[in-house]
Amino acid sequence: MLGRYIDALHRIKDEELSPQKISDFRLLIEWYNLYASAIYINGDLISAKKKYKFAQKLSKNLGYFEGFATALWGIGDILSVQRKYSRSIKYYLDALFTFDALGRISHCLTINRNIAEVYIDFGRYSEARQYADRANDLFASIDQRYNEFYLLFTKLKLSIIESNIKEFSEICKKLRCLITDCIATTLLIQLLVLLVVAYIDRGYSTKTSKYYDFLSFATKQVDKNNILTTIGKPELYELILHPDLYHNYSNSLIQHFRSIVFHSDDYLNLN
Repeated sequence: MLGRYIDALHRIKDEELSPQKISDFRLLIEWYNLYASAIYINGDLISAKKKYKFAQKLSKNLGYFEGFATALWGIGDILSVQRKYSRSIKYYLDALFTFDALGRISHCLTINRNIAEVYIDFGRYSEARQYADRANDLFASIDQRYNEFYLLFTKLKLSIIESNIKEFSEICKKLRCLITDCIATTLLIQLLVLLVVAYIDRGYSTKTSKYYDFLSFATKQVDKNNILTTIGKPELYELILHPDLYHNYSNSLIQHFRSIVFHSDDYLNLN
């Protein structure tokens, strides 16, 4: 999937995305959304949002609801990264309503999970649990191993926030069975961070979390530079390898480490 976006970024030019060049308006809108996604992944949030906004307007004017919902979804993603949580949820809900009407179950699953993540970042955990459960209910209709890993990651966060050791243990077992080399590198590293945070903040043992199984897999898939890019501070690299050393770290470093996976002041100030 990432390769598809990178390819789009190199192949598509603004002047090529016009009715004069692409007469099929559905195809034109799909290319606009794809291009916006590629720009977003490349880190240019402002330009990506403009592309999505254009696709949203064009789709609405032409009555192409699939393209309309996809653009809303993309804008919701950008707003969540910018931590504009209320606006992000509004766009996600509008996209969810449209995809539900179109019967796009897999899209509804992902957006429900995204809303749960935004509510976690917002510090509104009961709403986060509600949308995570809605996403979970949709698994009965589809078989998506990739989506399941992402949803379990979200539920793992909630099990730490809610101090639910039973759910935490069950999710770790499921994640261990699901883990493959198709899991995104950043998510894999964030999983390691999350499990270390669970050990530090909740006392969930590395044995319970299968931590060293995940660490062994991760170190075969990613190199030190990948980990350093995600954690941000070189001095925290040793904490990934040896979680029991956390007593040697200052509160500010632990706070930074925690903020890699938890963004709400509610959780960060709680600990």
